[in-house]
Amino acid sequence: ESSKGNLTISNGVLTIFSNDDGLHADGTLSVSGGLIYVKNSYEGLEGSNVEISGGLVSVKSSDDGINGTATSETVIEISGGTVYINCSGDGIDSNSRSTYEGLVFSGGNVVVISNSGGNSAIDTEQGYTYTAGSVIAIMPSNAMINEATHCADFSKISTSTTAQLSEGQYFTVNVEGQTEAVVKLSESMSAIVIYLGSNSATFETESSALVTLDDNGIWFK
Repeated sequence: ESSKGNLTISNGVLTIFSNDDGLHADGTLSVSGGLIYVKNSYEGLEGSNVEISGGLVSVKSSDDGINGTATSETVIEISGGTVYINCSGDGIDSNSRSTYEGLVFSGGNVVVISNSGGNSAIDTEQGYTYTAGSVIAIMPSNAMINEATHCADFSKISTSTTAQLSEGQYFTVNVEGQTEAVVKLSESMSAIVIYLGSNSATFETESSALVTLDDNGIWFK
């Protein structure tokens, strides 16, 4: 039987150091559980399609954090789990040309930090869709902001701000008076920050955290 090129991870602990892709699938790369730490990579996760429904995915990459290479329909979907990306390219990059279908956020908790101008924390060909979950996207002020905001009903489901961020600070997202998420900043930048999950969120930068963060320096309610 011919291989479909799929890679499925449902449990266990993977610690990966690569000078190319951290995890690669010619077909569908699916993560439903387990702990995945990509400590070094060119692109963190790459597949024709990428599906994350559970577990923890932590990526450090010199180019894209997650790359979906198929060119039609939904190529990347995050419906659960926790995703942390720190990259020097696009954070989440879908190559699908289907309108608002290339990338779907339907659950889970996501932090994407893209640290280079000319890229975007969220990059699609024809836009993305958000229906559920918490997504924090951080990128330099000279990044491709139009890509990160190319979402169906963006103004109804998002809050954005400009901020001067410093390494070691704690960036806090509050929704309806309650702390929703905290990110310990890994570097300094003049940034655009986008939060998907509420159009009335408020943001604070603090010198200390009042909650216990995970190994990536993040916390979600």
